Amino acid sequence: MTVQATARSEGSSEVPRDPVLVEFKGGEALAVAVYRQRMLSRMINYTLTVDADGKPTECALTPKLRRKATRVAICRPLLKYMKFEPARDAQGNPTIGQYSSAINMRTGIAPES
Repeated sequence: MTVQATARSEGSSEVPRDPVLVEFKGGEALAVAVYRQRMLSRMINYTLTVDADGKPTECALTPKLRRKATRVAICRPLLKYMKFEPARDAQGNPTIGQYSSAINMRTGIAPES
């Protein structure tokens, strides 16, 4: 993806926005993790911290899972395969932001891009 800068007049501002999901190509990896962790009948909410380059860097799951191995297994495909347009501040500059959604563990499906 190529982002081109546009000229802005001084004093102009934009509306800040959260990161925008561009694609997720980890459905199969996520389904395998869900199956291996025996999480097939759960709905899990997650929040990803997305850096100014659009790369997810941290993952938090709700409800919090007791086993660290399960948290890592579920977060790994989300962190590895999700691609974002970064959040933007009021001046339109890329900045760190958070993206929240849910996974239907019964089907292993994350949100559509």
